[in-house]
Amino acid sequence: MDKTQLDKLAMLSRLEFTPEKLASFEPSLRSVLAFVEKIGGVDTAGIPPMAGVTTTAGTPERADVAVIPADPVARRAELQACAPKTEMGFYVVPKIVE
Repeated sequence: MDKTQLDKLAMLSRLEFTPEKLASFEPSLRSVLAFVEKIGGVDTAGIPPMAGVTTTAGTPERADVAVIPADPVARRAELQACAPKTEMGFYVVPKIVE
């Protein structure tokens, strides 16, 4: 991975690094990419694909029942009390889209 690719990766990741710090990541990144390349070379012919790494066999299930509090407005106030900022009953979050 060359400097232009590292710069592009940092830009796409929305990370800012000094040139020295970016250069210090290069050996580790090369190691990770070599490992990913090694994994890509594993023969997986005849192995069925998995939807996940765990199975649901033996996982206890419960009925999906809605719990409606006696006083929804009080419940909302209780839940929003731990939020950094709320306004008119809504959570206020920082803008992330430009």
